[in-house]
Amino acid sequence: MGYYIYAESQTYIWMYLSAASLGLGSGLVIYGTLFGRNIN
Repeated sequence: MGYYIYAESQTYIWMYLSAASLGLGSGLVIYGTLFGRNIN
């Protein structure tokens, strides 16, 4: 039972980290394009 909870928490942590990194990366790309357009 404890191992199951541990495995589930590890999976949830990795899913959260990957989703956060993807969101942050896309956000940076969008911000970079908008910021670059404003400069030009």
